[in-house]
Amino acid sequence: MARARRLLDTTDLAVAEIARQVGMDDAFYSSRQFRKIHGTSPTAYRAHRKG
Repeated sequence: MARARRLLDTTDLAVAEIARQVGMDDAFYSSRQFRKIHGTSPTAYRAHRKG
């Protein structure tokens, strides 16, 4: 999840592509795991960090 977080911070890749890059074929599962660890969805995390 640290790598996913870094990619969200530093790229404009789609959340599904980030999931694939960190080794998760299922973007929905990846989003659920990200939310479980960070308390927010990947999309909301990116919007908060960049906005």
